[in-house]
Amino acid sequence: MDHRRYEDALREYLASYLNGYGPNPVEDSREELVDALRRLHRQYMEAHGVAFSAEKLPFETAGLLAGGDYRLPGNISSQYITGLLLAMPKLLGDSTLTLTTALESAAYVDITLHALRRFGVSVTLRQNGYAVPGGQTFSSPGTLAVDGDWSNSAFFLAAGALGHPVTLTGLDMDSPQGDKAVLKVLHAFGAEVSVFGDAATVSPGPLRGITLDVAEIPDLLPVLAVVAACAQGETRFEGAARLRLKESDRLSSTAAMYAQRGPLYARFRDAAIDNNGTAEDTAAAIWRDFCEHSGD
Repeated sequence: MDHRRYEDALREYLASYLNGYGPNPVEDSREELVDALRRLHRQYMEAHGVAFSAEKLPFETAGLLAGGDYRLPGNISSQYITGLLLAMPKLLGDSTLTLTTALESAAYVDITLHALRRFGVSVTLRQNGYAVPGGQTFSSPGTLAVDGDWSNSAFFLAAGALGHPVTLTGLDMDSPQGDKAVLKVLHAFGAEVSVFGDAATVSPGPLRGITLDVAEIPDLLPVLAVVAACAQGETRFEGAARLRLKESDRLSSTAAMYAQRGPLYARFRDAAIDNNGTAEDTAAAIWRDFCEHSGD
């Protein structure tokens, strides 16, 4: 499959979906987009040696993924990138993975690279991508200490900012997990944050609205929206357009959660697509001091 055709088609589908405005995009449009992406990725995989028996699950695969040159956008989902990085070291022949757009959620890819290094796998960073020698062997390092999960920890730490102090242990402050940024974000909101060793404590403080780019930490937006709803003033989340492409439309689902509890002061603006198909400004969600109006 021609790389250029793949990228142009992908941009076309994304532009048609993300150019709209409003908190509740038509679900059929999202399903059409997901189906289109599925077809495109299936064709791309088949061009590299793997055939699928059906468009959707359940399906069977045949053939082996071949080494070679791969090209993917870096601003759609880091999962496609990490999946290939995990597979490429075992392929016959060397591979390159070129990112055709700037990488977003880079920390999630860093987690994968960190894990590969721990198992003795070589991946070379290059301009706009990665080079991965094929035929490598994964070597167990023996005993491994698994990092605490910063993404799940964010919910408990946010609760500490809203109610009573919460202390979590087993957290690695030097972890490659990008969601460890939750501590800095909660502090920016006005919560009291302290760290000692592998423990982090978050306590309530006078919360105030902030402007935050979540392009690198999109999974934190739903829980941070709760904090924003209880802060004085307006909070603006930027760089959130890709949340519409998750397992669900997380922008709409987050707004719907609040709508069930009372008056909601929020608006969404999806990504603007320029002539090159890239996102400008990306999505913004504005949350006002909802806690004062919720009736609780």
